Amino acid sequence: MKNMRNFFAHNYMQMDTRLIWLTAINDIPKVKVFCENKISESTKTFSDDTDDITI
Repeated sequence: MKNMRNFFAHNYMQMDTRLIWLTAINDIPKVKVFCENKISESTKTFSDDTDDITI
């Protein structure tokens, strides 16, 4: 998945639709879960850091 951007940008006449489909159904859901976890972690960390603030 890492090199897909370059592949699309420079080889668009030679795209393998099977490879694109496999990436879409196998890799993208994993990346989505990874991103959601990182966002959740960063939100928790930010929330934990602000609990100690006294105004």
